[in-house]
Amino acid sequence: IPPGHVLLLRSEALGTGIESMPPVARQMTFSELVSKDTFPGVGFPKGMVAPFFDKDAFVVVAQDDVHKYRFAWLTHALDYSSLGDLAAALKGRGWTRAPYVGFGFLCMPPEDSDYVKKHFDFVYTEMPKLASELHIFGTSSLKRAWPLFELAFSKRPIIYTAADFPEGPLLQHERENGVTTESYGGFASADCTVRSDIDGIKRSIEEIHGSVEVFDDKVRSLLSWQSDSGPQMRLLRVDALLNCSVLTTVQKMQVSPKMSDVVKSILSSGDTLGSLTSHQVLADYWNSDAESSVDTLFRQGAFVDLSWSDFRKASYAVLTYGWATITWSDIISVLKEARMGVEYVWIDIFCLGQNATDKMDVIERSPAIYGGAKEYHVFGKVVASRGWCTCELASARNPVLHTTGALPSNGLAHKLEVHP
Repeated sequence: IPPGHVLLLRSEALGTGIESMPPVARQMTFSELVSKDTFPGVGFPKGMVAPFFDKDAFVVVAQDDVHKYRFAWLTHALDYSSLGDLAAALKGRGWTRAPYVGFGFLCMPPEDSDYVKKHFDFVYTEMPKLASELHIFGTSSLKRAWPLFELAFSKRPIIYTAADFPEGPLLQHERENGVTTESYGGFASADCTVRSDIDGIKRSIEEIHGSVEVFDDKVRSLLSWQSDSGPQMRLLRVDALLNCSVLTTVQKMQVSPKMSDVVKSILSSGDTLGSLTSHQVLADYWNSDAESSVDTLFRQGAFVDLSWSDFRKASYAVLTYGWATITWSDIISVLKEARMGVEYVWIDIFCLGQNATDKMDVIERSPAIYGGAKEYHVFGKVVASRGWCTCELASARNPVLHTTGALPSNGLAHKLEVHP
């Protein structure tokens, strides 16, 4: 690696490279792989791992240009985790959305090399800050100071738990040492071998989050979102949504007293077409009587109920849209053209019991729900002015914006987008 440069690994090459390794190598811990006593003559860095990755799997990037690349940073323990553990966890969550991976074990020479001596600080302190995603393999990592340092800077953290790992040393360690929202001891109890490191990490946390206490509260919230236990969830089959006759039937929209002045002025012309807004769905299918729900909107079997743990692993899409500013006929029209690549969708008005007493248990997990979605569709720029919509936008990966060019020109959403 030239001086002043780093290596990034192409994300697709990570999976194919690990899969091409002998099973015994995939199951060995990282410490075993780097040991010169393991398989003499072929231990990493002499050839155990590197030959299983194509020559073009890695890209050499100048340190000054790293910020231009969208990459995920992987954090794991050397002593009790393996490449097989990481691959199983990543595969279970749909790998990573970032096209590149920053991975010290594969992207760095041996620790005693001149390169590491010169570039250690940049690779292990600056690159986690620049990463678009942070993947932490095991909640037990949160007992150590350096993963917490990386977490302090993270834009999009993902913590893998016991449910994500196959049988092996990492799963056993996680069962015995993993932390939960209740058992997380906070930064003050984190392990760190160098006292000057812990002081520097603490200063960084305070600069970013205001105080260690505020940061610890955020970690506990993250652990709650990423935990295996949580509220019961519901997903809607995409085909059931796209073929719902009530939601796709278009008619002239009428002015309602509860509509905003802008919407009233648009509808007053009498030529705006659409089906129902989510506010209308709420009134007609949730609040019309004590037993009302949206079940009658869709065909039998349209919904799938699942635990929070299973929901985290599901392949689903999410939407950000205005409850009063777009009709479902407009949304469905756009989604049909988008050719969605998932079987399910999570939509608040349909998948969340609007009269449920525990509704906020789900709503408070919005960052995890939107951050874990495999597809994310945003309808109109007007959503950026709404608080919950910006929360969703801040949590999502790779959102697709559908604006005037995609929205039906005679629909409410299109007219609001072009409204002065």
